[in-house]
Amino acid sequence: MHLSQRALQELVERFLEEDIGFGDITTLAVVPETVHGHGRLIAKAPLVIAGLEVARAAFQVVDARVQWHSAIQDGMVLQPGSMLAELAGPGRALLTAERVALNLLQRLSGVATLTRRYVDAVQHTR
Repeated sequence: MHLSQRALQELVERFLEEDIGFGDITTLAVVPETVHGHGRLIAKAPLVIAGLEVARAAFQVVDARVQWHSAIQDGMVLQPGSMLAELAGPGRALLTAERVALNLLQRLSGVATLTRRYVDAVQHTR
């Protein structure tokens, strides 16, 4: 299934609204508006990656200035320590979007990883 950019944006906006409501009060109180941040998303366990586009959209919906770089693609098998993506942008945006982005990546990758196990378990059967 492939969502249009608009449909993806609307879906991510709903996820963010559920998570932060009318604003990320803690981030607004603690992180100055001028702070620029950077970070890396790193795999902690073996996995089949899924949801990169959705995670990227979470950051972009919060602030289009967030830069996302990823050299991997959905469906790849990754080992612990593998870098999923590098991010840079306004610190507030990075902190506000990270929980939703990570939750989506974890859930979608969990489904993909479990599915891969099932496929591997029956690959030599009819």
